[in-house]
Amino acid sequence: MKIVDLRESRNGEFIRFSAHIVLGEKSNKIQEYFPRDLWIEWPEQYSSKLDLRVDAFVIMILPLAGVYKECIESEFPVSETLYHNLLEASAIYESYWPNKFHDVEFLLKTEERMRHKRGVQASFFSGGVDSLYNIAESERRFREGLGRRTTDLWLVHGFDIPLHNEELWLTVHEKFLSQFPESSAQNLVIVRTNIRDFYDKAVSWTELGFGAASGGIAKCTSPAVDRVLFGSGMTYGKLTAHSSTPLVDPLWSCDEQDIIHFSCREDRIG
Repeated sequence: MKIVDLRESRNGEFIRFSAHIVLGEKSNKIQEYFPRDLWIEWPEQYSSKLDLRVDAFVIMILPLAGVYKECIESEFPVSETLYHNLLEASAIYESYWPNKFHDVEFLLKTEERMRHKRGVQASFFSGGVDSLYNIAESERRFREGLGRRTTDLWLVHGFDIPLHNEELWLTVHEKFLSQFPESSAQNLVIVRTNIRDFYDKAVSWTELGFGAASGGIAKCTSPAVDRVLFGSGMTYGKLTAHSSTPLVDPLWSCDEQDIIHFSCREDRIG
């Protein structure tokens, strides 16, 4: 699989980052189901925290490449740290799902990037207990002088709620907006992506898709948001193979940004 033609464009009030994904010989059989471009959209007012790089798309197509036994190739350079992490993430996914995923070869160039510490901490937000825990626990630590406040909450349309289900999305969106008024310490940011159009014919969302999709979205902000929290749904004593685990998620980190799986220490239910 080859990533070509990175583009930034406008779609109404959103900025769209997109890349054309050229399928390999083995994955070409899904061509009729496959969109031409993979894209991620962010609100225009979030533009100061965005940067278009290939890193996001390399992470997001990793599950597809592993399923179809294909390499990932691009002429655009990736973060040196991310490149080394991708090798480990691919090997872990192969160990998790040996009959479904095959270790991926990366035909990529790398570059070392300097981190500009901004002190910005974001968290993915779904309204569920895991993301609510992230907000509450990071706020507690912030008030006790033990860490940063989570200021940016990313709610992704195209993950759990399909892009075509606008009615459900509007209902959920309005509900969450009421929880975070303008006076709130948290900024609710709406992100959109068509990644499920790529995954759903070939990749299990929970086994391989969700973690890589989240890692890719986070990379759009790596120069400005230097820490991102991923919610955890399991405790250490109950960990199983999954697309998002404390072993895999930190491997979506790069030279400029840390990804933290937050946190398997607490049981959200019990």
